[in-house]
Amino acid sequence: MNKIGILVLILINLLFSCTTNRKSNIDPKFQELIINGQVDNGLDRWGLYVNPPGKGVFSENNKQVEYKIYKAGSDKWHIQGHYAGLTFIKGGRYKLRVNMYSTIDRKAQIRIQLDSDPYTAYLEEDIQLTTKPQNFEYEFTMEEESDEFAKLCFNIGSFQENPKEQHSVFIDNLSILVDKTTLTTDKNGEEMSIIALNQVGYVPNGVKEVRVVKEASTFKIMDSKKKETLYRGSFKKTIDDNASGEKVYIGDFSDFIITGKYIIEVDGLGDSYPFEIKPNIYSELSNSLLKMFYYQRCGTDLTTELAGDWAHGPCHTDLATIYGTDKKLDISGGWHDAGDYGRYVGPGAKAIADLILSGNFTPTLLEEIRYELDWMLKMQDKESGGVYHKVTTPAFIGNVMPDKNTTGLIISPISSTATGDFIGVMAMANRVFKDIDPNYANKLLLAAEKSWLWLEKNPKVKGFTNPKGITTGEYGDEQDGDERYWAAIELFLSTSNQDYHKYAIESFTKNKWDGLDWANMGTYGTLSYILSDSIDKDESFNKLLKSEFLQTVETISENSNKDGFGISLENNYVWGSNELVADNALRLVIASKLTGNKMYMDQAQRHLHYLLGSNSLSQCYVSGFGTKTMENPHHRPSTTVGKAIPGMLSGGPNKNLQDPLAKSKLSGSAPQKCYIDAEPSYSTNEITIYWNSPLYTLVNSFVLQE
Repeated sequence: MNKIGILVLILINLLFSCTTNRKSNIDPKFQELIINGQVDNGLDRWGLYVNPPGKGVFSENNKQVEYKIYKAGSDKWHIQGHYAGLTFIKGGRYKLRVNMYSTIDRKAQIRIQLDSDPYTAYLEEDIQLTTKPQNFEYEFTMEEESDEFAKLCFNIGSFQENPKEQHSVFIDNLSILVDKTTLTTDKNGEEMSIIALNQVGYVPNGVKEVRVVKEASTFKIMDSKKKETLYRGSFKKTIDDNASGEKVYIGDFSDFIITGKYIIEVDGLGDSYPFEIKPNIYSELSNSLLKMFYYQRCGTDLTTELAGDWAHGPCHTDLATIYGTDKKLDISGGWHDAGDYGRYVGPGAKAIADLILSGNFTPTLLEEIRYELDWMLKMQDKESGGVYHKVTTPAFIGNVMPDKNTTGLIISPISSTATGDFIGVMAMANRVFKDIDPNYANKLLLAAEKSWLWLEKNPKVKGFTNPKGITTGEYGDEQDGDERYWAAIELFLSTSNQDYHKYAIESFTKNKWDGLDWANMGTYGTLSYILSDSIDKDESFNKLLKSEFLQTVETISENSNKDGFGISLENNYVWGSNELVADNALRLVIASKLTGNKMYMDQAQRHLHYLLGSNSLSQCYVSGFGTKTMENPHHRPSTTVGKAIPGMLSGGPNKNLQDPLAKSKLSGSAPQKCYIDAEPSYSTNEITIYWNSPLYTLVNSFVLQE
């Protein structure tokens, strides 16, 4: 964000904090940055980071934040209280005050820092705590570049002199004042475009629309150098959009089909970001979305030739320990799931299923899905056929390249959801490889059938939860019926065995499974069935599946027509909302093919346009593409190198504000605006393989049309 944007943001925060923090007799030239510094609103804005072997919890205790420390760890930051999402302007003068004490005499550290590697300190003070409350006060000038996402840390982990017994540290009366007279801005800062469009561009014969959120009547399309006006249009449609809190004005220029590079000018609102119209506009995007899976590979060299700045040696190749045992297995390979280095069967199965749905079986795509399938085969218990849920370190690690992570790996227990997903994707892939590599295809099918026997022997299994001592991503799922249904469908289509067929028919008829997400996988089975040309299908069941699928699509279509930006989420902006946008767009594409209804394909294009910049933030959510591109993902290799790997889809707006930075910066924002392009905001700006996969298949549907 430019300096003007940062200053606007800090002033908004300051005005809000004045009404929510009990302060009096403050010099008018100062403003308060802290909200809930008196702990009047519970633990709002406060947090705790624990790094093993540290162990602790925090709570509100009589209008104080109590950090209870069971194990201090081996470094001061292994127990870290914090207050995140603070904005500091270069050259600004600040005053920090806080009251602290401990139930034992001990050392601690107050530190204001960059909230990502290299964690640059803006203020750092070692302090001595006693059992009596003390007031600590410091003044400092922000010497580093402006930071709108800084974190105030209270490092209360191990100091050499600290006793090892359990104790507590208490904090209250926190204040950070900024001298407003020291805040300056660069007048040449560039403002965000409020003219929303697809920043990558458009195919000549596709839907093309421009949106603004301020009243406007006309627009004109000019060549990128603004030398010639080539098209004039008007904003003929308006929609009051609840998700963005805006009145959206919509102009259509679908009839403008001339290949070239352009900008749109709107009277009184300025210029749009540049965009392009050409037949193969999405080819580079498609390639980058697929290459993301190569960058996520585990257990192998990523060469400089192919990976560039993100090259690294083989990672996580040591034997992993099965949880609760001394048994070790080779679980190398596969894709890192997300911004961390964990590998999970369920999310991997969804990603492969999406890629298979693309139907674009190039050597590159086949190589990638085979790389993940080979890893999944290692996750199957060779004796029982059950499939282990995940392999991770015990806790999330810091920002290092994957080959520098040497923490021991733990294989979490077998789960029915992982086993069902394993069966579904193995049997699905069997048909992909059947004519390409028959021996490999047969290996996949045999593994799937062995795992089905495990499901039959374990009809009622409690949903997966992290076992004690494991705190990495859980992917917990109490309900495994959808996975079993998908598994049965795929096994039937690959074997023609009527036992699988009967199970699938009975399961769907009773439950109407629906979903394209790791927690709800039913629609993969439905799509495999209705898109199959198998002569063994039951026509009445096929008709039922198709009817249910198209009913869901019709709801998606209706919601899209009511939305200011043409998408179908209504207000369902949750963690990974951009995946839902891509998933729903995929349904629309498939429905268009099933019915011949062009409207569904047009709506799918609007979903794609939203992800590429046609939204209330004018944000292109794919790294490396568009003018206002996603640059700071919660992704360890990107953070370590200092720039984002291209072709990654951000999770996107999350109205639930599930990380400290989002809570501090986005409180009160409309659902579609609950997004921050910042590494610490893991709940809005992480990436995953199974968010990229539906977008790849969506984009590829337009590439194939070209």
